[in-house]
Amino acid sequence: LFIVFFVGLLCQSISQTQRIEERLQNYPDIIFKEIHTPKGFEKTFELQVKQLVNHYDSTKGFFYQKVFLAHKGFNCPTVFITEGYEANFNIIYELTKLLDANQILIEHRYFGTSLPDSLTYDYLNLQQAALDLHFINQLFKRIYSGKWVSTGISKGGQTAIFYKYFFPNDVAACVSYVAPLTNAFEDERIYSFLDTVGTVECRTKLKSFQIRLLENRDEVISLLKEYYKETKRKFTYLSFEQAFEYAVLEYPFSFWQSGGKCKDIPSNSISLKNAVRYLC
Repeated sequence: LFIVFFVGLLCQSISQTQRIEERLQNYPDIIFKEIHTPKGFEKTFELQVKQLVNHYDSTKGFFYQKVFLAHKGFNCPTVFITEGYEANFNIIYELTKLLDANQILIEHRYFGTSLPDSLTYDYLNLQQAALDLHFINQLFKRIYSGKWVSTGISKGGQTAIFYKYFFPNDVAACVSYVAPLTNAFEDERIYSFLDTVGTVECRTKLKSFQIRLLENRDEVISLLKEYYKETKRKFTYLSFEQAFEYAVLEYPFSFWQSGGKCKDIPSNSISLKNAVRYLC
């Protein structure tokens, strides 16, 4: 209720003198195509926004950042979604529905299709990511005159917080959902959590599953490659072997984070193939 009051009156339908497509065509840094429009919106687009790899040095080149735009009205509020990873779909967020707002959803740099030609990670940092968001914000503020609210979930919520830190005047409010803010480069709170969460029986079952996968490493990697070939998935940052080890080592965290059920953890009597499918 506070957010609705803070942002202002909900969007009202008024006659528009210019269509959203015509406004987008005025920006040479934006490539757009129309996609499926969810109920309640006028038009929805997938955009490619031209961004500098290094916002302080244009000689470092550029890349195109994926953005989803759900257009409701030029006088409406705008919800600005800061993803922490890739953005494969145009998902309508809770705040967008509550505020009856336009929505702009931005894929994070160096994820999904928002990739420079050369994947050097010198410019994958909070400040450059915030500058990406600021550039998009300034472009679309020429289109949308209503109040702006930023939001994100998990690492996207973390991104929203730091974006608000670097550019406090870009949005009227920031609503961050379950943002994982760490106390150190290696935050040791996770270890006490993993050693105490759930029951001893469940934690033992998790560890046994991890050991089985690692003891059968070669066969598991072969089964994983077969599975990923079937599903046409690809790895961008890690080798297959590295990805396997990370997946196994981080499995307990993923299990508890996603609300896993202890009864579903494969026992040693289940075939290795089915155990691998469970891991995926």
